[in-house]
Formats: sequence, structure tokens, C-alpha cells
Amino acid sequence: MPQPEGLPLGVVMSLTPDQQRAVCAEEKVLFVSAGAGSGKTKVLVERYVRCVAELGVPTGQAAAVTFTRKAAGELRHRIRSRFVEMGRSDLAQGMDRAPIGTIHSLCSRILRSEGLIMGLHPGFRVLEEDEAEILIRDSLTAAREEVAAQAAAAELEVLARHRTMLEEQVLAAFRSMRAAGQRVPRLGVPPCGDAGRARAVLEAALEDVCTLSPAELPNATAAGNYAKAGECLQWLATIPSVHPATICRAGAYVPAMRGDKVKALFGEQRDALVAWCRVMGEEYLARVAVVASTLLDRFVGIYAALKAEREALDFADLEIEAISLLESSGRRSREPLYLLVDEFQDTNLLQCRLFDLLAPVSFTSVGDYFQSIYSFRGADCTVFQRRRDQLRAGEGEGLDFGRHRVGGSGTSACISLATSFRTAEPVLTAINRLFGHEAFFGVSYVPLEPCSTRHVDRERGRLDPAVELHVVDVPRSSDLDRGEGGELAEGAEGAMMGPIGGFADEGEVAQAPFPEALYVGARVKCLVEEEGWRPGQIVILLRKTVRSGEYAQALQRLGIGSYVVGGRGYFSQLEVTDVMSFLTLLLDPHDDLALATALRSPLARVSDDALWLLGRVRREQGLMSLWEAVRAPDRELLATQDERQLECLCTAVRDLCGRVGGPGMSGLIDEAVSSLDYDLSLLSAPEGRRRFANVRKLMELADVFEEMEGPDLAGFLAHVRRRGGLGDKEGEATVLAEDEDVVRIMSVHQAKGLEFPVVIHAGLGDMVREDNRGLLVGAEGEVALRMTLPGKFNALKSHITLGPYEQLLQQEREQVRMEEARICYVAATRAQERLILVGARAPLLRQAEKRPLTWFMSAVGLGAEADVPVASRPWDDVDLVCNPSVRSACSTAPDVTGREKAAGVVLSPVAPPVFPALTRAPSTSAVSFSALKLFHLCPRRYYVERVLGFRAETALNRPGDSLPAVASAANGAQEGEWYPRGLREPDEEGEPQRLEMGIVVHKMLELAPLGAHIPAEGLLCELYGAATSMLGVSLPQRAGEECRALCAAYWRSPLARLGGDTLGREVSFAFAVGARLVKGVMDRVEVSRETWHIIDYKTNLLCGRSALQASAAYHLQVVIYGLLGLRRGADRVYVHLLFLEAPEEPVSVAYGPGDMAQLEERLRAEVVALETSRFERAAAECPACPHNWMCGVTRH
Repeated sequence: MPQPEGLPLGVVMSLTPDQQRAVCAEEKVLFVSAGAGSGKTKVLVERYVRCVAELGVPTGQAAAVTFTRKAAGELRHRIRSRFVEMGRSDLAQGMDRAPIGTIHSLCSRILRSEGLIMGLHPGFRVLEEDEAEILIRDSLTAAREEVAAQAAAAELEVLARHRTMLEEQVLAAFRSMRAAGQRVPRLGVPPCGDAGRARAVLEAALEDVCTLSPAELPNATAAGNYAKAGECLQWLATIPSVHPATICRAGAYVPAMRGDKVKALFGEQRDALVAWCRVMGEEYLARVAVVASTLLDRFVGIYAALKAEREALDFADLEIEAISLLESSGRRSREPLYLLVDEFQDTNLLQCRLFDLLAPVSFTSVGDYFQSIYSFRGADCTVFQRRRDQLRAGEGEGLDFGRHRVGGSGTSACISLATSFRTAEPVLTAINRLFGHEAFFGVSYVPLEPCSTRHVDRERGRLDPAVELHVVDVPRSSDLDRGEGGELAEGAEGAMMGPIGGFADEGEVAQAPFPEALYVGARVKCLVEEEGWRPGQIVILLRKTVRSGEYAQALQRLGIGSYVVGGRGYFSQLEVTDVMSFLTLLLDPHDDLALATALRSPLARVSDDALWLLGRVRREQGLMSLWEAVRAPDRELLATQDERQLECLCTAVRDLCGRVGGPGMSGLIDEAVSSLDYDLSLLSAPEGRRRFANVRKLMELADVFEEMEGPDLAGFLAHVRRRGGLGDKEGEATVLAEDEDVVRIMSVHQAKGLEFPVVIHAGLGDMVREDNRGLLVGAEGEVALRMTLPGKFNALKSHITLGPYEQLLQQEREQVRMEEARICYVAATRAQERLILVGARAPLLRQAEKRPLTWFMSAVGLGAEADVPVASRPWDDVDLVCNPSVRSACSTAPDVTGREKAAGVVLSPVAPPVFPALTRAPSTSAVSFSALKLFHLCPRRYYVERVLGFRAETALNRPGDSLPAVASAANGAQEGEWYPRGLREPDEEGEPQRLEMGIVVHKMLELAPLGAHIPAEGLLCELYGAATSMLGVSLPQRAGEECRALCAAYWRSPLARLGGDTLGREVSFAFAVGARLVKGVMDRVEVSRETWHIIDYKTNLLCGRSALQASAAYHLQVVIYGLLGLRRGADRVYVHLLFLEAPEEPVSVAYGPGDMAQLEERLRAEVVALETSRFERAAAECPACPHNWMCGVTRH
């Protein structure tokens, strides 16, 4: 369980001499620089108590400021408890009215008491962050529309071309300038060069070159440059306006510089052309700056007007207006003020200005430079650093700290607290060595000192290393850099649906955890089962919470409970979207998307077949909406259960529509949930408590909204959707008590102020955030812009800047680098007994120097790509052990016992993992043909890839292997397409290229206009270019020719002349078999009356076989397609396998209604076999399997 900061395990902390001095200091300005775990909050509490209880200062004149509401509440509680301990209940009772809170609550007090002087209404409302963000987005949208309506053509093009960048950067500039104290932010336009003059110089240089005679050209390079000059001169006369494309085109005319003679002839032309391009770019950037400035002006005005309508202030307004009030007429606070500021490192210049204007008779500030991690909230740790250094060095002479001018004796003091009451000495020694290294803070680091009276958990002895550094090697760097779009977001596993409207089992359907998460899960399992730690004593700290769900999933697989603290993604949770969809139906039943969501959800639980039939009823009867199809009398084809569920839904909508607009929106939600038994469905699903708590949270949000806006259901739905559209940073509902014995997973920022016996700091292999923004605003308001040129323009280094861009960018990167180092420090200093550092790396990792794992490896003397010796100890006097991982981080728990544990060995690099005996086959909520085919090939491999989530490290398969890596269906590949063992021919470009070719051909046929006539070569080339561009694939020339030939082969097939309507290409499908969902994608579907033609393209190499022989491997796929068509109501279904290497002989199979029972039985047998399998390995396939190391098989 987390402990409040500064309290060691089981020990009442007595004050050290330094702490006593800080509590009793008589200096009017006291600056306390306190290291992590040194009891700085304890000092602040005791100094406040002394001020009130001993010095007699009224509680109304003793103000304590911290920077979060939670911290303020804890501070108030601790002060009240201290008064109770002293027997001063009178003072404890006055704590509710004492000015203890955030800086914004202090500003609000000032403005409410004296704001009338500034024309402020004393009853003004303070906008919460989410509400302010919604107003900001609305204001920006309105501002953009106004600017677009009034812009000239050139400005309108800039706005259209750079809309996203402009909006993002204008908001970033607005926030930074507001944090600097600007009431009305303004953007200036940096000066640019004279384009007319630069062009004149260029034209003159080109004309000089054109006067050269052929005899003066010494070589072919010079002749080519001469031709370029003439072409460039003609082109200049046709340029209509400044445009980035113009600059890129100019790059083609830059003369080649080879040899002294060529340089002498064409050097002036080159310099003039580059200078003109640079000035052209600056002129364009100046135009962008004008548009950005105009957009900001309009946005500021609209945002101010919206706040005025609501008589509301945002947080920045509170600070700016309070400072303005205190500055007006030299105004100072009327009563003597004793001010104490906690977390002073998280202030900025504007907030310090406020403190000084308050002119307190006593000013105490407490903080730690190395724990400043809130720059995204406007914190500027250089303010803390500057004041600390000035007071320490005695350089504060003449500084004005409030009403005190430092310089005389007794006016100021700077005290350092470096004794850590939190962390055990071995951990502390390692922390000092790591963060004292130049990779982190170097000589500026202030070492922490151990507390001699600190309690040590001696039950566990000292066999375990105090600090561990684990390097998890993963196959590809893309696994580390896959970005948020490819990661498993928190709660995303909850969005998986089962086949009949139930909730899926996340651990088996959701995306597999990142290898590092599996590794961390294994380490936690070892800590709990082998080393005796309770789960509640362990925390996993992450820099980016986007992967927190993966760590929770990894722990869940190992049977270890976990709790993701805070998190994000609440509004995207499935149960929230279900209820929102039903509420939308109460307003508009004809909303097809909302109705389809409700029908598919546990609210209605109708089958996929029913959905398809309702869609057909709508199409055939020409109905306006899906709701009309639901209400249509002609639904005799629906199953009885589906009819019953539809009637329940319709009844609920009819009964509850009358409640809309009446008071009690939360009651409306409660009645909807209970009337459809949705609450029972939630509670019976995996993680049902969490899901149901999310619905209860939605009811609470409805109550809050109704209290402010009234029972406006449409407004509430719009409000929730807008909050979800702001990045969905809202965390899910809390379902665990603080003392539940589960592993906590949280961000480093959330852990600030807490401590845990065992800290695992994971995610160290992630790259630190780095924004290459197009517009930067400096601390002094200077504006700079950058434009990246498409293509390659070496003479301009592929970009052009305006203003001091490089200088500002370098400053920002240095600030980000130092803050990331401080985040690592905060994470490490949360540990009491054990610190485990974990990071993933990959071969040829990009920008390794920007990853904290590299910094830690450097601190212990290892390079970024160095091999990590097992149980290596970089320092003899420090209890720190480095460990490598086994390949891609096996998900089984490492075996750590006896003397191996004493040596710090965490994973054996030799022994393969032991697969557990399965007492129950994992659920296969959704299966495809490729999954079933993989299961037939090797049940163990199916288990490893489809259940555990491992993939082949690379396309390791060679000719003769049984199963090359299957290309991703998301990229347009044909699922399940592989070559039978021994029947493939060697391919000099390699098997991965062959797979890419198949993807490209499928995409070409998806894009191609289908008809009886073969496309011209030019169209085939266009299709090839479009396909490779969309897929991001680059193939050699020979492979490209083969792709075009395979695509053209389609029109030699009789299938190209099929009649009927094209139902679609790349048609996704899903249908239930028992309690399971069979899914897939059909390449092309043609429908003629009640006859279906399903065509599947095959790009396989036939290698001398006939198409009929090759089709044997696809019998199950044919069964699936045939059953699908019959289930969808077709009287006749033809499944065609078209091998493009032999298009004249497609393999066709026909099915009728009489075949349905047999097809059902065949497919059901396949699913049952998978569900009841024990997943034994197929030994014959082991040598070719990329996972054979897991089974202890040597690859040949």
C-alpha cells in the first residue's frame, strides 16, 4: 500500500538537526532544498504549526500553497492531525477556513475579496480543465471559420494546407504565452529576406552562364549545368506565386559541383539559386506566420467572449488577474501574511511574481529541483534553481523577495535536507551512483544520505540484489517505436465483443502484450512466489500510460491481480458507448449507427444473422432507416430469440422516451440498464465490477451535468462526446480499495509523493518525447517557423527556417532531456527496499541516445548495443546487478532460487521455458481460416502465436519450410496464403518479398475497374503505383513487372466475364458457429439474384502443380465461404479459387441449401477440436518453426 511521503515503514520520524533548523528558522525568507524522502512536507507542517500555535498567527493569515488539490487536502489533514495531537482542538477546527490549497484557490480568494476593483463579478465561476478545453476547441473552430471566410486566396491555401499544424501550434503558443502572463497573446511576424532582390541576382547569374560558348564548357558536367541554367531561366518566367512546390522544383536546377573549373563557372549561379530558394521559403513562412497571427487574434477574442458570457475565468485568468489586482496602485495585501509554498520547483516566473506581490512577512518555500516534472503544466524549474543558487552563494544582494530585500543578516536562509527516511541504504547508494553520472545530472547532483535509524525489512535478508537493471531484447525496433496508434490503449481489451453480443475474454482476444510487459509480469510473479513480497507492496511505474493495459493483461495471464491507477480511455469503453447509444435512441431512434451498436451489444444481444436480415429488409423495402426495419411486420425469417430481444429493446425505447427532458438523468440511465438486464450482463462478464462501475460513473457525470445545465439529455450526450474527443484522458471508475492486495500500475507523475517497498520502473526503452513543431515561441515572445521540403534538397538540408528556430528547438530539446532525467529520478526514489529497472531494446535501434535505457546502461559502463553479461555487477561497492533477457522475453516466470538468487541471476539464457499443463483450453472467441490452418499445422505453434501473442521474429522461413510468416490482413494480404512444404521454388529476393508482392496484387485488384477487357499497360502501371504508395511497399523492378503480370492475368480468367452486381471487394464478414465467431475477408463477391459468386485470388507459385492440386490446402476456406453465402440467404453459392499463375482454370465449388447441415457440422468440428486441444507440438514441423527454441528444439 502506498505511504504518504516522508513517513518510513513503522517508524515515527523525529526531526533531524537540519529539519529542526528549518522548522525554527527566524529568517523572513527561508528556502528549503529537500531531497526525495527527506521529510520536506513534514517540515512544512511543523513550521505551519509553530507559526500558528507558538507565534500566535491567526489561521486566516497563515497561507500554505501546493500545486494539486489532492496534495492540498493531505496537507490540511496533516496539519489538523498535528493540532489534535497537541491538544489544540480549537486550532484544528479552524483548519476548514484556513487558506490552504492550490495557487489557483489562493488567487480565487484574492479576486473574490477585492475583484470588484477590477470589474470582476464576485460570483465568477472557475472553469475546470475539461470545460475550459471544450470552450477552447469551440473557439478555435469558430476562429478558423472566420479567418477562412475573410482570407485572400493565398492565405486560404495556407490555412487549408496547414490547418492541423496551425491549430496545434496556435494553441501551444497561446498556452505558453498565457503562462508567461500575457492577458492577450499576440504573435509577431519575423522579418524575411527580399525575394525580388534575390530573384534579380539569380536571373543575372543565369544570364551570365547562358552567355558561355560551348568551347568554354570543359566537360559533360559543365554542359549539363549549362543546360540547367537555360531551363531554369525559362522556368522562372512561369512561376505564378511563392509555394513550397516551387522551391522543390528549383532543386532540380542546382548545378553539380565537380572539379575546380566547374565550380568557378557555376558557383555564383548555385549560390544565387540557393539564396533565392531560401528567401522564397522565408516569404512563404512569413505568410504562414501572418495566418497564424490572425488565427490567434480571432481565437483569443472569441474565447474571451465565451468566458464573459459565462462569467467564468480559467486557471491562467486567475493568476493574471490576481497579479494585475496586486500591481494596481501599488496595492499590497492588507493583513500580514505568513506564506508557505510546497513543491516550489513546480512554480514559474508568473507565480513567483504573485508570491512577491503578496509581500508576506514570512516567506517559506520548500522543493527539490530534481523532482520537477511538470513542465507540461507550465512549471519552470529554472526559477527554483536560480533562487536556490543565489541564496546559497550569497548572491541575492538586492533581490526583492516580497517586502524583504535580501542583503542584511537575518533576512534569508537556505537549508538543504539530504537525509532520506524512505529508501534503504543499498538502494540509495545505487541511486546516487546512477544519477551522479554524467548521463543524468553529473556534478550538479546532490547525493542523498541514508538514515541511520531507518527500519530495515530483515525478514527477507540480503540475498536479493537491491537494484536490478534488466535489458529486454526484442526482435525489431518497430516494436519499440510503434506509436500510440499501434499500441494497446488502456481499456482497449474491454472493447472486444463476443460472437453473440457478450463480452470477450480480453486475455485471449486482445492484442498480445508487448514483450517487455510479459517480462515484467514474469519478474513480478517471481517476486511474489519466490521472494515473498505481497502484490500490494509492488508498483509498476511507466512514463507513458498508453501501455498500462498490456502490463495489466500480462499480470492477469499469470494470475496476479493488478489495478491501473487513473489511466485514460474512459469514454471509449464499450459499456460507456453502449449506454450512450441507447440514450441516443431515446432522442432519435432513426440514428442507424446508435441502433446498430445497441443491437449488437448486450443491451439487445441479437445475432449477426439477424442484423444482416434487418439490413436486407431495409434495402428490399426501401425503408429510410434501420429502425423502420426493426418495426416492420415482415420479420418472419428472424429466429425466435432474436424476435424476443428486438421486442424488449423496442419496449424499453418506447417506455423511456417519455422520461427524456424530465429531472433525474442518472435515474433514466439506471432504469435503462436494469430494464434490459444490462447490469447482469456486465457483472457476469470478465472484469464485470470494473465495467459496471464505469456505468455508475456515467450516472454521476449525468448528475453533475444536470446540476449545472439542467436535464438536457442531448446536451449531456454532446458534452460526453466532446470530452471523449479531447484525447479521452478521463480514467476509468475505481473499483478497488486502497488496501487491496494487488499490484499498482501507474505513471511516474501519479506516483509523486508516494513510496512503495518494491518499485519496477518499466518502459525505459521508449524514446523521450520530441516535438518537431512547425512554429515555436520563445520565453521572450520571439517567433520562429520551420518548413520541411518534400523530397531531397541537399543544398537547403531539406528544410527552411524563419527566425531563431534552431536555437529555440535546441533549448526545448535540452529542457525535455533534463526533465526526462528527473522523471527517472522521481521513479527511482519511490523505492523503499527494491528498485528494478526494465527497458526493451532492439537491433539497430533508432536514436538510442534518446532512450532512458541507454542512459542507465551508460551509467553502469555499457554501450547502447553492448551484450549484457548475466548477473554482472558494474561496481563492487554497489548492490546493483545487470541482467539480459532471453530472446523476446518469455512469458513464463523466471526460475530464481538459492545461490542463483544471491548472484542476482534473473533469467537463464539457456533453458527453454516449460509450458504449463493446460487444465482448460484458452477461449477462441474469434477464429479465421488462417488460425484454423495454423492449428492443423501445429497446435503448439497456434497456442504460441494466437494465444500467447508471439509472432515470428522475422520471416525466417527458407525454401522447404512449412509456414512462412503470414502477412497482415490489415495490409491487404490474403489470410492463410502459404506454400505447402517442399513445393516452393527459391526466390532470390527472399520470401518476405513474395509476400509483399501478394499484398500489392490484391490491392491492385481491389482498386482496378473490373470488366471484360484487360486494362492497358499504362493503367496497370498506375494501379501498381497507387497500390505500393498506399501500402508503403517498395519492390525491385522485376518484382513490379511480375505484380503487373499477375494482376493482368485476372482478365484472362472466365471469372472476369461474370454477370451480376458486385457486392463488394475486400468484404469483411463474421458469423457465429456455436458460441464462436468465424471471421475473415473475401476478395470479391458477385451477386446475381439469389446466386453468390465468391472469388478468392491466389498469388501462390504453383511449382508444376495444377490449380486443382494446389486448391486442396484451401478446402476449409471454401467450406467457410460456402456456409457464409448459404447463411446469408443465397440459393446457390459458387466459391472460386483463382490462381493467377493459371487464370484459365479457376477451381470452382458449388453449394446449395442441402449442403448447409454438412458444412455446419464440418466447421463446428474444427472449432470444437481447437477448443478441446491440449496444444501438443507437431514434431515434424519443429525444425522450420521460428518458435522452436521455446520447445527446446534446435533450428537446422
